[in-house]
Amino acid sequence: MPRPLPHHYKLFRQRESELAVKVFEFANLGLPLAAFSAIFGPLAMSAKKRHRLFSEYVPWALRCGSSARCLITVYWEERWEQNVEEMKKEFGLWDAPPARWPKPKSLTKQN
Repeated sequence: MPRPLPHHYKLFRQRESELAVKVFEFANLGLPLAAFSAIFGPLAMSAKKRHRLFSEYVPWALRCGSSARCLITVYWEERWEQNVEEMKKEFGLWDAPPARWPKPKSLTKQN
Protein backbone atom coordinates (compact mmCIF):
# COMPACT_ATOMS: atom_id res chain seq x y z
CA MET A 1 0.00 0.00 0.00
CA PRO A 2 1.47 3.41 -0.91
CA ARG A 3 2.27 5.81 1.90
CA PRO A 4 -0.02 8.84 2.13
CA LEU A 5 1.42 12.17 1.12
CA PRO A 6 2.61 14.43 3.97
CA HIS A 7 -0.32 16.82 3.45
CA HIS A 8 -2.85 13.95 3.62
CA TYR A 9 -3.57 14.69 7.29
CA LYS A 10 -4.15 18.37 6.65
CA LEU A 11 -6.53 17.70 3.79
CA PHE A 12 -8.59 14.86 5.21
CA ARG A 13 -8.37 14.77 9.03
CA GLN A 14 -9.48 18.21 10.11
CA ARG A 15 -11.95 19.34 12.74
CA GLU A 16 -15.07 21.22 11.76
CA SER A 17 -13.57 24.54 12.89
CA GLU A 18 -10.41 23.99 10.81
CA LEU A 19 -12.48 23.24 7.72
CA ALA A 20 -14.54 26.36 8.39
CA VAL A 21 -11.31 28.35 8.22
CA LYS A 22 -10.64 26.79 4.79
CA VAL A 23 -14.12 27.81 3.62
CA PHE A 24 -13.46 31.32 4.99
CA GLU A 25 -10.08 31.43 3.19
CA PHE A 26 -11.71 30.45 -0.07
CA ALA A 27 -14.56 32.96 0.31
CA ASN A 28 -12.20 35.76 1.30
CA LEU A 29 -9.06 35.02 -0.70
CA GLY A 30 -10.13 32.64 -3.45
CA LEU A 31 -7.33 30.18 -2.65
CA PRO A 32 -7.78 26.96 -4.69
CA LEU A 33 -6.14 24.69 -2.08
CA ALA A 34 -8.54 26.06 0.55
CA ALA A 35 -11.46 25.07 -1.68
CA PHE A 36 -9.94 21.63 -2.23
CA SER A 37 -9.59 21.10 1.54
CA ALA A 38 -13.10 22.39 2.19
CA ILE A 39 -14.60 20.06 -0.41
CA PHE A 40 -12.70 16.87 0.34
CA GLY A 41 -11.92 17.32 4.05
CA PRO A 42 -15.46 16.49 5.22
CA LEU A 43 -15.37 13.10 3.49
CA ALA A 44 -13.45 11.60 6.43
CA MET A 45 -15.80 13.06 9.06
CA SER A 46 -18.61 11.34 10.85
CA ALA A 47 -22.13 12.25 9.76
CA LYS A 48 -22.67 14.16 13.02
CA LYS A 49 -19.55 16.29 12.54
CA ARG A 50 -20.32 16.84 8.85
CA HIS A 51 -23.84 18.01 9.78
CA ARG A 52 -22.44 20.51 12.30
CA LEU A 53 -19.90 21.72 9.75
CA PHE A 54 -22.50 22.40 7.07
CA SER A 55 -25.26 23.68 9.36
CA GLU A 56 -23.17 26.03 11.55
CA TYR A 57 -19.63 26.65 10.33
CA VAL A 58 -19.97 26.80 6.55
CA PRO A 59 -22.77 29.43 6.53
CA TRP A 60 -20.71 31.60 8.91
CA ALA A 61 -17.53 31.14 6.87
CA LEU A 62 -19.21 31.99 3.56
CA ARG A 63 -21.00 35.07 4.91
CA CYS A 64 -18.09 36.38 6.95
CA GLY A 65 -15.39 35.54 4.40
CA SER A 66 -17.22 37.04 1.45
CA SER A 67 -18.22 40.26 3.24
CA ALA A 68 -14.95 40.91 5.12
CA ARG A 69 -12.13 43.01 3.75
CA CYS A 70 -9.59 40.95 1.80
CA LEU A 71 -7.08 39.80 4.40
CA ILE A 72 -4.22 38.78 2.13
CA THR A 73 -2.71 42.27 2.10
CA VAL A 74 -2.84 42.84 5.86
CA TYR A 75 0.62 43.25 7.36
CA TRP A 76 -0.07 41.27 10.53
CA GLU A 77 3.40 41.81 12.00
CA GLU A 78 2.59 45.49 12.49
CA ARG A 79 -0.64 44.71 14.35
CA TRP A 80 0.49 42.52 17.27
CA GLU A 81 -0.37 45.23 19.79
CA GLN A 82 -3.73 46.18 18.24
CA ASN A 83 -6.89 45.20 20.08
CA VAL A 84 -8.56 42.16 18.51
CA GLU A 85 -12.05 43.66 18.76
CA GLU A 86 -10.85 46.78 16.90
CA MET A 87 -9.35 44.63 14.14
CA LYS A 88 -12.52 42.59 13.78
CA LYS A 89 -14.52 45.80 13.38
CA GLU A 90 -11.99 47.25 10.91
CA PHE A 91 -11.96 44.13 8.73
CA GLY A 92 -15.67 43.33 9.02
CA LEU A 93 -15.21 40.06 10.92
CA TRP A 94 -17.36 38.44 13.57
CA ASP A 95 -16.94 35.41 15.80
CA ALA A 96 -17.45 31.91 14.46
CA PRO A 97 -19.78 29.46 16.22
CA PRO A 98 -18.08 28.13 19.37
CA ALA A 99 -15.93 25.03 18.95
CA ARG A 100 -17.08 21.92 20.78
CA TRP A 101 -14.19 19.71 21.77
CA PRO A 102 -14.75 16.13 22.91
CA LYS A 103 -13.98 15.25 26.52
CA PRO A 104 -10.55 13.70 27.03
CA LYS A 105 -10.71 9.91 27.26
CA SER A 106 -9.30 10.05 30.79
CA LEU A 107 -12.40 12.01 31.91
CA THR A 108 -14.93 9.79 30.14
CA LYS A 109 -13.63 6.66 31.91
CA GLN A 110 -14.24 8.10 35.37
CA ASN A 111 -17.53 7.38 37.17
